[in-house]
Amino acid sequence: AAAKFTPEYFQDNFGDREIEIGGKIYTLAKLFDLLKNSTKENPAPYPFKLNVRKDFADLEPDISPRPSIAKPDRTHSSLIPKMLLDDLYDLEIFFGGPGGEFPYLHYDYLGLYAYINQIYGEKEFTIFTPDQQKYLYPKPDAPWLSEIENHHNPDLKKYPLFAEATPTKIIISAGETLFIPCGWYHTARSLTLTISVAFDQLCESNWEFFTNE
Repeated sequence: AAAKFTPEYFQDNFGDREIEIGGKIYTLAKLFDLLKNSTKENPAPYPFKLNVRKDFADLEPDISPRPSIAKPDRTHSSLIPKMLLDDLYDLEIFFGGPGGEFPYLHYDYLGLYAYINQIYGEKEFTIFTPDQQKYLYPKPDAPWLSEIENHHNPDLKKYPLFAEATPTKIIISAGETLFIPCGWYHTARSLTLTISVAFDQLCESNWEFFTNE
């Protein structure tokens, strides 16, 4: 993937493939036209992601096998009830354009570990350690999601505790991987046209967090 995945590669080889974003259908060719013209003032749709296992299995050989540090992984174990992880998008390719911002602040579903592998361009992550959850207004019925709207420029009158939070900002570039532990809230935005490969992990060290969730 590091050698092959460019905007031109996807336009030339998968340009007629369709994907849905926000209730609208786009071809990859049309999407990359939008991403190339994306600006902070007029951003292209984001996040745009491919569910590799379900819809783009022909790309899986380019992003396999996972690195040894991310093994073992129990997300597909036959011992895990399907009702928990059956709809999990655990192997995804994200595309973004300048100005594209992830719409919410969250930690990964059920406390899975996340590996964000940057293939093309630069992406900025904003991360909060788990002990700052009390400042992040987690939803009572879905504590992995923050209630804060417009988290890059929040209304501090509505969310005053957020002023006490201390974010860590990290920019990852092509060839770098960001590991996000369980319970760490995060969000992202594209600084340039970006292509990222993301996958999850369930193993011994986050098993207790997972079962508690």
